[in-house]
Amino acid sequence: MVQGRAVVLLDDVASTGRTLIAAARGVLAGGAASVDVAVTHGLFVDDAVARLREAGVHRIWSTDCVPHPSNALSVVPLLAAALRAP
Repeated sequence: MVQGRAVVLLDDVASTGRTLIAAARGVLAGGAASVDVAVTHGLFVDDAVARLREAGVHRIWSTDCVPHPSNALSVVPLLAAALRAP
């Protein structure tokens, strides 16, 4: 199913990264060509990012709901539009 494919794991909250690490290892063991991660709330406590990298995760993207160097998507326009809606 993932053999030779680029996989993007999606999560709502990543704190320790344990769930994403297990998933990354699983898809890589299944033959995925690469693994990237996208999360809504990237807390990434302690060494979570380093552990994700060690598990084979290449890119990590998060929203700016929680300030972090991985922030790649701003939710501000979405929230502003929702507040303006009738």
